[in-house]
Amino acid sequence: MKPIGIIVLCVVCILVLLVGAVFFFRSKKPMEEGETKAAKPQCLKSLSLWRDVPLSKKVPTKRPQGPYFPIQKTEKVIAFDEVLSDAECAFLIQATDKALTPDASEGIVHIKKESTPWVNFLEKRLATILQTHPGKLETLQLHRYKRGSDVTHPHLDVIDKDDPAGQRMSTLIVFLNDLPELEEGGRTIFTHLNGGLRPKKGTAIGWNNVDLKTKVPDKDVVHTGEPLYLKKSTKYILIGWSRQRAYEDD
Repeated sequence: MKPIGIIVLCVVCILVLLVGAVFFFRSKKPMEEGETKAAKPQCLKSLSLWRDVPLSKKVPTKRPQGPYFPIQKTEKVIAFDEVLSDAECAFLIQATDKALTPDASEGIVHIKKESTPWVNFLEKRLATILQTHPGKLETLQLHRYKRGSDVTHPHLDVIDKDDPAGQRMSTLIVFLNDLPELEEGGRTIFTHLNGGLRPKKGTAIGWNNVDLKTKVPDKDVVHTGEPLYLKKSTKYILIGWSRQRAYEDD
């Protein structure tokens, strides 16, 4: 190759390297003020319950590990983090205590459907998690348990009698408070799954009560509440059930 050809080739190579370097450093430039990095898509996991109503938004979920969620080999009970904020939990606890007598070991408070704009918002949020329409949610219930509560026997959240709204297809329990560190009771126990869930403030658990194809009650999700052992222990939960059809307050 002639010397002039070698020189031309070297110049071309240098130009290519310079152009590549310019593009590289432009792509690595720092973000300007007000500029935001594109969010990576999150891996979503939800309860695959209802498909007839599109979700208004995706609900990111995360399965807690460790002593809170010891059921490792089932997809039938799903945990949802940060369903309610600390302030919302405190508000619901205050409303529960205001409606119940202080010395009652247990009690239930019904939240009338669509009673306030915030209740509407809460129903929409829970319905989104259950992938159903807010109108199919049963009246939300607040439960308070203390030591000495008459803990229910293992049961399924199903309805035996004919009801205009149909069967309770799914259940969502939201824990409103943490229990004292030394409290060894208070879990929600799934007897057939050989595991229990310790309350964690603002976190919810949900499951299907019936097989979605056959509509037969699923005995694997038989559950019960564990008694509390400490005098200072109180357990607060919010419960929502989704029905087959629209549900109206009595």
